[in-house]
Amino acid sequence: SPMAAASVRHPRLLRAFPSWVISLHRSANKKLRPHEYAFKVPRQMTKFDVKEYLETVYGVKVGEVQTVNYDGKIKRYPLNGKEYRTKAFKKAYVRLALDKDGNPVDGSNAFEWNEAPAAAAE
Repeated sequence: SPMAAASVRHPRLLRAFPSWVISLHRSANKKLRPHEYAFKVPRQMTKFDVKEYLETVYGVKVGEVQTVNYDGKIKRYPLNGKEYRTKAFKKAYVRLALDKDGNPVDGSNAFEWNEAPAAAAE
C-alpha cells in the first residue's frame, strides 16, 4: 500500500497522515485533461490535505485540487427486495503544477497507469 511504502521512506508520515490511504481511479464519466488524475480519498480529507499528502508522499507539485462528495447508491437485495445504500465516498481530481511549456514542474509522471505489457516477440 502507498502508506506502507511512505512510512518506510518517511517515518514521521505516520503522524502527519495517520491512516489515510488514497487510490488512483480511472474516471469513467469525466474526461480528464493531461496531467489530471482522479483519486478516491477518505471523506474527512480536505483539498489541502490531499495536496499535502501527494506532495509529501509522492514528491510531485500539485497545482489544483477539486473534491466531490458522492452519496451511496440505493440498491435492492435480489431475494427479498429490501433496499440498502452503498457506501458514500469522496473523489479528488488533482491537476499537477505545470510550467510555461505545459509540462509538470518536477518533470515526473508519478501517476501514469501501467498498461498491460505487449506480447513478447519470440
